[in-house]
Amino acid sequence: MTTRKLMRLVAMLQSSSSKKRSHSVTSSSTIPQASSSNSASTDSTNKRRRKITNFLSGKGSQVIQLGPNTDKWVVNENEITVALLKFRAGVIERAQRGTLTTYQEELAINCIFVIDGLNSVYPSSELMYGFDDNTWQAMVDECNSRYPLQQLSDATEAALLKFAKAGKRKFADCTSTVNIITNEYICEALRNITRTYSPTSAKKSDANESTFSISTVHPFILPFLEETELTRLKGTDGEAYGSKRTKKNGGFSDLSVNFECGMMPSQGLLIVEIKPPHKVKNGSRPDLVKLGNEMKDALDKMVKDGIDDKEITVIGVLIEGFRCTIFVMDLMYQATYRLIPLSIFYLPRDRHDFDCLGNTFEALVTMRVSKLKGRTFLLA
Repeated sequence: MTTRKLMRLVAMLQSSSSKKRSHSVTSSSTIPQASSSNSASTDSTNKRRRKITNFLSGKGSQVIQLGPNTDKWVVNENEITVALLKFRAGVIERAQRGTLTTYQEELAINCIFVIDGLNSVYPSSELMYGFDDNTWQAMVDECNSRYPLQQLSDATEAALLKFAKAGKRKFADCTSTVNIITNEYICEALRNITRTYSPTSAKKSDANESTFSISTVHPFILPFLEETELTRLKGTDGEAYGSKRTKKNGGFSDLSVNFECGMMPSQGLLIVEIKPPHKVKNGSRPDLVKLGNEMKDALDKMVKDGIDDKEITVIGVLIEGFRCTIFVMDLMYQATYRLIPLSIFYLPRDRHDFDCLGNTFEALVTMRVSKLKGRTFLLA
């Protein structure tokens, strides 16, 4: 490690107490698991969430006090942070009386708010938080501008369409189509799926979680998450840095990418949660709340380690069967953990379903760029 990095680390740790966020937020480790749902987190469900009675156990604080000089999110002269914390206060009252019914409510306990311009979570976050259309659109536009979706080149889009056509008509031609794509990560993923999606491969919708991950998820996602001298991949046997949970209570993520550099504190950059198709269909509870709390834990660790800056982010990938959502979480404003969906995409069900690859790789390239930005910021 260079002298400059060591000096930066010492300065960060010395200044952490003075830069500490001026609020106390409930530890996500105290949030119990809610009941199972019949559908993915994007769909409607008639089941009520499980009664929550101990969500404020531990060191968490019910009331958040914002000082006069704290950074608050303001859009078009509307104090968004104040409005979101008011929503949270109502959630706490409802939880004390009985049951929380939505994902937005469960996440709000820990000051996590879904700024969702993609309608990726049911019910509508705009309606749940009670913003008017103009204010909500301005909030979404601000987030989209800060975290733009990466676009594929026209040549890559055309090559992927050719690859999809070969998958339907003459699978052997898929291999030659890969060679005309210049993005090395997309090429590696396509080479992977020419093996795992061959005409003789097993049906993926019936696979258990480990087999589904190996045969369907990993061929796409791992090329974009390669290990370097500064990043390490961890599977279900490794805890994402910052998580306050344990493997016993289901706190370990299915896949994570962590920043590791010499004596600098290790940090979580990206967290993945995976549910195979049959678990989603059979009512296994989606991992949206778990993922959100794990992302918050990772941000909290950065703040605790002295990296208290508006630029810190964590990426989350929620895989529910073949449907996937990429999120980014930031902490630009006090007590406002913004959980922002960047893209919804699908993994192919079989070789006749490669038409989705354009959107899939657009999302995965965005995921990789966002992860690299997070790593670069930690080294700055």
